[in-house]
Amino acid sequence: MGTEASGRRNPEPRRANPAAGGGAGPVPLPPFLSPTMRPRQAEVSIPLQPPGAGATPASDPVGQPRDYVLWSLFNVLLGYGLSCFGCFCFPALIYSIKARDCKVLGDVEGARQHGARAKALNIICSVLLVLILLVITICIIGAIVSTTI
Repeated sequence: MGTEASGRRNPEPRRANPAAGGGAGPVPLPPFLSPTMRPRQAEVSIPLQPPGAGATPASDPVGQPRDYVLWSLFNVLLGYGLSCFGCFCFPALIYSIKARDCKVLGDVEGARQHGARAKALNIICSVLLVLILLVITICIIGAIVSTTI
């Protein structure tokens, strides 16, 4: 409510500038607030089993490829713990995770390929870790024997 210079009240309220979005008519809503636009609900469906699989993976181990994630993780941790050798075992862990991802997505052939590669790399890493353990054990026993003589 505006006042004049004489102190009387102005009977008409001030109107907003029509160029600024005000005016006598309704104010148009921005497009994202328009009542005609309704938010769409996305249908999310996560299959718990690959299509066509009637049994759970635990009850049908023949059809499901192995991913060897635990073996790979054990090799990486043991490799880093012994002699910073875990970097050589790390590719096996990567292929194991790829095999698990393919298995979850239902790509059985991709899971088999990555699982076979992870298995071969895990065998190589396990053999090398056993050899490193033998070398460390022989060095420790040799040091103990040489100090006692």
